[in-house]
Amino acid sequence: MPQYVDLAEFGINHDFNKGVFLNHLFQAYKNPIQRVNSVYADSILNRLFTNASSARLIGLEMGSTTNFGRWLTLYMGANLYNYKISGELNVLGETSTINNSNWVYSLNVNTTTDLGKEWSWQVNANYVSARPTAQGEDSRFYLPIPA
Repeated sequence: MPQYVDLAEFGINHDFNKGVFLNHLFQAYKNPIQRVNSVYADSILNRLFTNASSARLIGLEMGSTTNFGRWLTLYMGANLYNYKISGELNVLGETSTINNSNWVYSLNVNTTTDLGKEWSWQVNANYVSARPTAQGEDSRFYLPIPA
């Protein structure tokens, strides 16, 4: 079934010769899509996507952009939110009740260097903490991306 999201954000932007923002987030999900696993045999794992009943997210998003002269820009951001998923989950005809929640955070850094003549170099780094799911949690991950 499709996933539906009700979303409300309240944000504040302030300019100190830097872009600074703070957003308060609320999201309510109906039929959140979840990746779930079931064991078929000793060495066979069934992985599929199905819907849970509901989920909600409440938290903050913060960020700042700083310019170091004309040639270097640095963005730093962070998210902190509480995610809760609950309801019934049907995996291959087997129904289970779920109720899982936890705090989640992410950190984002992006730097752009202007090399002149329409050339630039960009490096991104993202870290996301462990996140609750219908069957436990997805592990944390770090993703560096030079571009």
